[in-house]
Amino acid sequence: MITCNWRCRFLEETELKLPFDHLWLGYSVCTQKDAEDVYYLLKTPAKIRFLSCEPVLEDIDLSEWLSEFIGAGICDGCGKEKSQLYGVDAYPVCGAAICDQCAPRLHWVILGGESGTNARTTYLEHLRTACSSASLSLLNQCQKVNIAPFIKQLGAKPILNNQPYKISDKKGGILSEFPEDLQIREFPLVNQ
Repeated sequence: MITCNWRCRFLEETELKLPFDHLWLGYSVCTQKDAEDVYYLLKTPAKIRFLSCEPVLEDIDLSEWLSEFIGAGICDGCGKEKSQLYGVDAYPVCGAAICDQCAPRLHWVILGGESGTNARTTYLEHLRTACSSASLSLLNQCQKVNIAPFIKQLGAKPILNNQPYKISDKKGGILSEFPEDLQIREFPLVNQ
Protein backbone atom coordinates (compact mmCIF):
# COMPACT_ATOMS: atom_id res chain seq x y z
CA MET A 1 0.00 0.00 0.00
CA ILE A 2 1.32 3.46 -0.88
CA THR A 3 0.07 6.76 0.44
CA CYS A 4 1.02 9.83 -1.53
CA ASN A 5 0.33 13.52 -1.18
CA TRP A 6 1.98 16.04 -3.50
CA ARG A 7 3.56 13.12 -5.35
CA CYS A 8 0.23 12.47 -7.11
CA ARG A 9 0.66 15.79 -8.90
CA PHE A 10 4.26 14.85 -9.75
CA LEU A 11 3.19 11.52 -11.26
CA GLU A 12 0.58 13.20 -13.43
CA GLU A 13 2.89 16.01 -14.56
CA THR A 14 5.73 13.65 -15.53
CA GLU A 15 3.39 11.17 -17.24
CA LEU A 16 5.13 8.34 -15.43
CA LYS A 17 3.64 5.07 -16.70
CA LEU A 18 4.61 2.37 -14.25
CA PRO A 19 2.55 -0.82 -13.91
CA PHE A 20 0.47 0.39 -10.95
CA ASP A 21 -2.29 -2.19 -11.42
CA HIS A 22 -1.26 -4.01 -8.21
CA LEU A 23 -0.83 -0.98 -5.93
CA TRP A 24 -3.22 0.72 -3.55
CA LEU A 25 -2.58 4.44 -3.89
CA GLY A 26 -3.83 6.99 -1.39
CA TYR A 27 -3.94 10.69 -0.71
CA SER A 28 -4.38 12.59 2.58
CA VAL A 29 -7.39 14.91 2.75
CA CYS A 30 -8.00 16.79 6.01
CA THR A 31 -9.68 19.92 4.62
CA GLN A 32 -11.69 20.98 1.58
CA LYS A 33 -8.57 22.65 0.16
CA ASP A 34 -6.75 19.29 0.31
CA ALA A 35 -9.62 17.71 -1.63
CA GLU A 36 -8.84 19.90 -4.66
CA ASP A 37 -5.92 17.57 -5.54
CA VAL A 38 -7.99 14.34 -5.57
CA TYR A 39 -8.04 14.86 -9.34
CA TYR A 40 -4.32 13.92 -9.51
CA LEU A 41 -4.89 10.71 -7.57
CA LEU A 42 -7.64 9.69 -10.00
CA LYS A 43 -5.33 10.30 -12.98
CA THR A 44 -2.68 7.93 -11.57
CA PRO A 45 -3.01 4.23 -12.48
CA ALA A 46 -3.66 2.02 -9.43
CA LYS A 47 -5.59 -1.09 -8.41
CA ILE A 48 -7.29 0.75 -5.53
CA ARG A 49 -7.44 4.52 -4.98
CA PHE A 50 -8.21 5.72 -1.48
CA LEU A 51 -8.36 8.82 0.66
CA SER A 52 -7.06 9.04 4.19
CA CYS A 53 -9.26 11.69 5.80
CA GLU A 54 -7.54 11.81 9.15
CA PRO A 55 -7.74 13.99 10.86
CA VAL A 56 -10.99 15.34 9.49
CA LEU A 57 -10.60 19.01 10.41
CA GLU A 58 -13.71 20.45 8.74
CA ASP A 59 -16.68 19.55 6.56
CA ILE A 60 -15.40 18.00 3.33
CA ASP A 61 -17.46 17.74 0.15
CA LEU A 62 -16.14 15.00 -2.14
CA SER A 63 -19.14 14.98 -4.49
CA GLU A 64 -17.06 16.28 -7.42
CA TRP A 65 -15.04 13.03 -7.39
CA LEU A 66 -17.76 10.52 -6.53
CA SER A 67 -19.48 8.45 -9.20
CA GLU A 68 -22.75 6.80 -8.24
CA PHE A 69 -22.96 3.00 -8.61
CA ILE A 70 -25.70 2.15 -11.13
CA GLY A 71 -25.34 -1.61 -11.64
CA ALA A 72 -24.26 -4.01 -14.38
CA GLY A 73 -24.42 -3.50 -18.13
CA ILE A 74 -22.50 -2.30 -21.17
CA CYS A 75 -19.84 0.35 -20.48
CA ASP A 76 -20.31 3.49 -22.60
CA GLY A 77 -16.52 3.95 -22.60
CA CYS A 78 -15.17 0.58 -23.78
CA GLY A 79 -18.35 -1.16 -24.95
CA LYS A 80 -17.69 -4.24 -22.78
CA GLU A 81 -20.11 -6.00 -20.45
CA LYS A 82 -19.22 -5.02 -16.87
CA SER A 83 -20.62 -6.03 -13.49
CA GLN A 84 -20.02 -2.59 -11.98
CA LEU A 85 -20.90 0.62 -13.80
CA TYR A 86 -20.91 4.14 -12.40
CA GLY A 87 -22.86 7.18 -13.49
CA VAL A 88 -20.67 10.07 -14.60
CA ASP A 89 -21.82 13.66 -15.01
CA ALA A 90 -18.92 15.04 -17.03
CA TYR A 91 -16.67 12.34 -18.49
CA PRO A 92 -16.93 11.34 -21.28
CA VAL A 93 -20.51 12.54 -21.65
CA CYS A 94 -23.17 13.61 -19.21
CA GLY A 95 -25.23 10.60 -18.12
CA ALA A 96 -22.70 7.99 -19.26
CA ALA A 97 -22.43 4.59 -17.58
CA ILE A 98 -18.69 3.97 -17.23
CA CYS A 99 -16.62 1.11 -15.79
CA ASP A 100 -13.75 1.63 -13.37
CA GLN A 101 -11.12 1.16 -16.10
CA CYS A 102 -12.60 3.90 -18.32
CA ALA A 103 -13.17 6.48 -15.58
CA PRO A 104 -11.02 5.80 -12.50
CA ARG A 105 -12.78 6.32 -9.19
CA LEU A 106 -12.21 6.21 -5.47
CA HIS A 107 -12.62 2.82 -3.80
CA TRP A 108 -12.01 3.49 -0.11
CA VAL A 109 -12.12 6.39 2.34
CA ILE A 110 -10.47 6.13 5.75
CA LEU A 111 -11.93 8.58 8.28
CA GLY A 112 -10.73 9.55 11.71
CA GLY A 113 -9.48 11.99 14.27
CA GLU A 114 -5.98 12.99 15.27
CA SER A 115 -4.05 11.23 18.03
CA GLY A 116 -1.11 12.37 20.13
CA THR A 117 -0.51 14.90 22.89
CA ASN A 118 -1.00 17.91 20.59
CA ALA A 119 -4.00 16.44 18.78
CA ARG A 120 -6.59 18.82 17.43
CA THR A 121 -10.25 18.39 18.28
CA THR A 122 -12.30 15.93 16.23
CA TYR A 123 -15.91 17.03 15.83
CA LEU A 124 -17.80 13.81 15.23
CA GLU A 125 -20.43 15.85 13.42
CA HIS A 126 -17.94 16.29 10.57
CA LEU A 127 -18.18 12.53 10.08
CA ARG A 128 -21.89 11.99 10.59
CA THR A 129 -24.12 15.04 10.11
CA ALA A 130 -25.05 17.13 7.10
CA CYS A 131 -22.13 19.21 5.86
CA SER A 132 -22.59 22.90 5.25
CA SER A 133 -21.10 22.52 1.76
CA ALA A 134 -22.82 19.24 0.86
CA SER A 135 -26.18 17.60 1.38
CA LEU A 136 -24.56 14.55 2.99
CA SER A 137 -21.93 13.85 5.63
CA LEU A 138 -18.56 12.53 4.51
CA LEU A 139 -19.59 9.05 5.68
CA ASN A 140 -22.93 9.22 3.87
CA GLN A 141 -21.27 10.54 0.69
CA CYS A 142 -19.17 7.35 0.61
CA GLN A 143 -22.02 4.97 1.39
CA LYS A 144 -24.30 6.53 -1.24
CA VAL A 145 -21.87 5.79 -4.08
CA ASN A 146 -20.64 2.35 -2.97
CA ILE A 147 -17.25 3.48 -1.61
CA ALA A 148 -16.10 1.49 1.42
CA PRO A 149 -15.80 3.73 4.51
CA PHE A 150 -13.40 2.80 7.32
CA ILE A 151 -13.60 4.79 10.54
CA LYS A 152 -10.18 4.20 12.04
CA GLN A 153 -10.28 6.24 15.24
CA LEU A 154 -12.14 9.08 16.92
CA GLY A 155 -8.89 10.78 17.88
CA ALA A 156 -7.52 11.92 21.23
CA LYS A 157 -10.04 14.77 21.62
CA PRO A 158 -13.41 13.74 20.18
CA ILE A 159 -16.31 16.18 20.60
CA LEU A 160 -19.98 15.26 20.18
CA ASN A 161 -22.74 17.87 20.52
CA ASN A 162 -20.17 20.41 21.80
CA GLN A 163 -19.20 18.09 24.68
CA PRO A 164 -16.08 15.95 25.12
CA TYR A 165 -16.86 12.36 24.10
CA LYS A 166 -15.59 9.80 26.64
CA ILE A 167 -13.00 7.31 25.40
CA SER A 168 -10.55 5.09 27.29
CA ASP A 169 -7.99 4.69 24.50
CA LYS A 170 -5.74 7.72 23.96
CA LYS A 171 -6.20 7.41 20.19
CA GLY A 172 -9.93 6.79 20.32
CA GLY A 173 -9.48 3.59 18.37
CA ILE A 174 -11.60 1.10 20.33
CA LEU A 175 -14.48 0.34 17.99
CA SER A 176 -16.92 -0.59 20.77
CA GLU A 177 -16.53 2.93 22.24
CA PHE A 178 -17.58 4.64 19.00
CA PRO A 179 -21.13 5.91 18.67
CA GLU A 180 -23.07 3.00 17.15
CA ASP A 181 -23.59 4.68 13.77
CA LEU A 182 -19.82 5.26 13.44
CA GLN A 183 -18.79 1.64 14.13
CA ILE A 184 -17.92 1.05 10.48
CA ARG A 185 -14.77 -0.59 9.17
CA GLU A 186 -15.28 -1.70 5.59
CA PHE A 187 -12.67 -2.63 3.01
CA PRO A 188 -12.93 -2.16 -0.76
CA LEU A 189 -13.81 -5.08 -2.98
CA VAL A 190 -10.81 -6.08 -5.04
CA ASN A 191 -11.55 -7.64 -8.43
CA GLN A 192 -9.06 -10.34 -9.32
